[in-house]
Amino acid sequence: MIRIFVWLSLAASAISQVSEAPESVFERAGELYRTKRYAEAEAAYQELLSHGNVSYEVYYNLGNSCFKQKKYGYAVFFYEKALRQAPGDEDIFFNLELTRAHLKDQIIIPPDFFLFHYYRLALYFFSIDTLAIAVIVLWNLLLLMLLIKLFFQHRPRLFNFALYGIVLIFTLSAYAFVARVYIDSTKEEAIILNGVCDIKSEPDPAAATVFILHEGAKVEIRSAADEWFEIRLVDGKVGWVRRGDVGIL
Repeated sequence: MIRIFVWLSLAASAISQVSEAPESVFERAGELYRTKRYAEAEAAYQELLSHGNVSYEVYYNLGNSCFKQKKYGYAVFFYEKALRQAPGDEDIFFNLELTRAHLKDQIIIPPDFFLFHYYRLALYFFSIDTLAIAVIVLWNLLLLMLLIKLFFQHRPRLFNFALYGIVLIFTLSAYAFVARVYIDSTKEEAIILNGVCDIKSEPDPAAATVFILHEGAKVEIRSAADEWFEIRLVDGKVGWVRRGDVGIL
């Protein structure tokens, strides 16, 4: 009986240590970063990702670790990953813009009509997970209010205004969620990770180089062929890049 108790205690202790491991690794990575051991900090944060501990904090700190090592392509990649999980985080956005200032490729983006600009800002203000939660909560709240309207004749004077407001917010949230799901499923983007990349006219190392991209450049993936991606820039340029030279967002 004592042996069984000891074995169970050891098992519980082991399980506890496993559950605490991500926190201890995160703290160790933070300490490595504070002591300017940036490469080791990067490896520790990568260890968290490899075990499925994905969060915007891990991506953000990975971006910081890479930035300190002047690995600007990887820094942009991880900041972009963090920003997709926490779109409203000002620190991530600031560090991303700071890193972009160090990039060699300053691609000029054609100006949008001002309404499209604000539309995109609104669409990406919240993460897709936040939108999904909002839609579920608002839908249940809407059903509850419809039941109240159906079965209770004596309602507060402002009830109808509140109901119409919830209908409006639910409609906008549902539209934003569907639009984000559609965009994320049809548009795949990537970041150039390596220092200098020759962009080819076709998926062949011997093909002509149509232009050159440097680390940190953001591209849209249009198609794939073996070890190559066909990419498109915001200015309309199209070419082929090796898979290993980019990080998929």
